[in-house]
Amino acid sequence: MLKPSRRPLLHVAVATAALTVALSAPAPAFAWDAAGHAWAAEAAPYSDTTLLDVADMGRGRTWAAGFTIRTEGKVTRFRPVVAERAAPGAAWTPVPSATAAAGEVSSRVNAMDVNGGCDVWLVGDDSAALDGKVYTQHFDGERWQVVPVELPEKSDAGSLLDVDARPGGAWAAGIAQIEVSRTWNEAKGAGTSSTGTPGSSATSTGRPGATCPSPNCPATTGT
Repeated sequence: MLKPSRRPLLHVAVATAALTVALSAPAPAFAWDAAGHAWAAEAAPYSDTTLLDVADMGRGRTWAAGFTIRTEGKVTRFRPVVAERAAPGAAWTPVPSATAAAGEVSSRVNAMDVNGGCDVWLVGDDSAALDGKVYTQHFDGERWQVVPVELPEKSDAGSLLDVDARPGGAWAAGIAQIEVSRTWNEAKGAGTSSTGTPGSSATSTGRPGATCPSPNCPATTGT
């Protein structure tokens, strides 16, 4: 069952999905042409996708991350996606292992960061498939793994909006929605209205810096 806090977003998403399907054209990506001093459009490998972040993977590779929007009956689903450009000027291609590893998770990808080609993080929203936990996903150079994050105490929903991957671990920050009236009732025994209020939230993986398992994972810095 969809949460009330998400309805405006989902209505926009449905409209966006309808528009992209009607266009039946790949979503655009843009690359800066240093010689021509201009942005050049490049076709992304999806027609119903919002790409929200991009990172330099080293050795000429570039990754872009985002999500597809699909309607299944009366439900709108978001599927995490990653696209790769293997070299400057090359065509963008899907990274299907990222989407496959997400399984049944329905979440946007709000941000991506990399600490070398063997330490990549995606962050997104809470998902019913994760028992209400917030979706994050990690790539260690060989495989993707979903790493759910607990919401702060008394939160009803939440999203991680940015992530910083660095040696020694990663940090992510976002928002959590807390039902103020319930918190007030528990603390003071008063109040009857129900008001959702967003609050800031931050979390750390607590993981040591990633060690590249192969020479195919050069140290790079994400954007």
